[in-house]
Amino acid sequence: YESTMRQRLNDFAAGLNESELIRVHDHATRRGSFRASGEETIWHIVNHATYHRGQVACLLKSHGVHFPDTDIIIWLNKA
Repeated sequence: YESTMRQRLNDFAAGLNESELIRVHDHATRRGSFRASGEETIWHIVNHATYHRGQVACLLKSHGVHFPDTDIIIWLNKA
């Protein structure tokens, strides 16, 4: 699964160009709709994932569970 997801992300990133990054998209969510460029949407995805990793780490730590490092720099250097 990890290698498939990494390949899909690499393919997505390779296909990005400046026009895709600046094009504004409309996004519908449970909380309403919003507009964001492709670049802003990517930043949102990265930030949102970080937020949830922190939530999970906090919950695990509060219950005394040992868990792997959640810092993305560690993940990048294992690749």
